[in-house]
Amino acid sequence: MFWVALSKMWTVWQSALVIVRPETVIACHKRGFQRYWRWRSRKPGRPSIPKKHIELIRRISSDHPEWGEDKIAEELAVKLGVKHSTSTIRK
Repeated sequence: MFWVALSKMWTVWQSALVIVRPETVIACHKRGFQRYWRWRSRKPGRPSIPKKHIELIRRISSDHPEWGEDKIAEELAVKLGVKHSTSTIRK
């Protein structure tokens, strides 16, 4: 689509035509995609949980062994406004 649109807008495109091998074009595209995804994934994974949240979760878990991660997450969200997923609390 790009080349068709370009040929419509630029009528003397044949004067600048350069013959390249398909391997060259594929290699350029591959390098471009590699650079894009390297830039896109430059940030490391999830942000870490503050130490005081971890200590609080452990204390709640030891004080209330009958509570599961759902209940602990709910209590943290309602009473303290701290939101962590249940899988985070389970870890």
